[in-house]
Amino acid sequence: GIYGVTVTDAAGNMAYSFATVGTSSGPVINPTVTNVLCYGGNSGAVSINVTGGVTPYTYLWSNGATTQNISNLVAGSYDIQVKDAANCISVLSVTVNQPPALNVNVTNTPATCGGNDGTANVAITGGTSPYTINWSTGSHNNLVTGLSAGSYTVTVIDSHSCISNMNANVVIENTNAPVITIDSIVDANCSSNNGSIYVSV
Repeated sequence: GIYGVTVTDAAGNMAYSFATVGTSSGPVINPTVTNVLCYGGNSGAVSINVTGGVTPYTYLWSNGATTQNISNLVAGSYDIQVKDAANCISVLSVTVNQPPALNVNVTNTPATCGGNDGTANVAITGGTSPYTINWSTGSHNNLVTGLSAGSYTVTVIDSHSCISNMNANVVIENTNAPVITIDSIVDANCSSNNGSIYVSV
C-alpha cells in the first residue's frame, strides 16, 4: 500500500512524504522431470529449483514427501507446495511419463518335412527404440530363416534395458509329410514268402 508521513518542526513548518510498500511475489518453482524408463517401473524423479520469496522454504508433495526433490516415482501427476518464510505459498503440478509397454509378436512359417526352410519373424511395439533382438539361434535380426522343426525363443531389449514382457516360444512343425495308405494285403501261402502288401503314397 501507500503510506504518508508528516513531520512538523518547532516553528510549525510541515513536510510531507509518501512511501509505497509492495508485496512479495512469493516463491517461483522451476521443476526438472525425469520420466520412468520402463513401463510400470518406478525410476521417475522430480527435482525443483525455487527462486524469489523469502527464504527458507518448506516443501510438501502430494505423495506426502517434505523434501525438495523426490525420486523412485511411478508414472503419474504430482503436486508440490512451496511455502516461504513470509507464508507466501506457490503450488505447481508436474507429470511423470512412461513409455508404452514393450511387446513382441511372433509369426512363423513351418518347415517342410525333414527340411530346414522354416522361418520366424518378430514384430516389436512399445518401449524405446532401438531394440536388441536375441534369438536362441544366435541371430539378432527380426526375421530368422533356415529353421528346422523345433522350438525357438526370442528376447527383445530396448534402449533403456527394458526386457520384453514375454519370451516368444516358436514351434516349427514339419508339413507335407508323405501319407501312406495300405491298399491291400495278400497273405503268403503256407510257409512261403510270397505274401504282398500294396500301398499308395
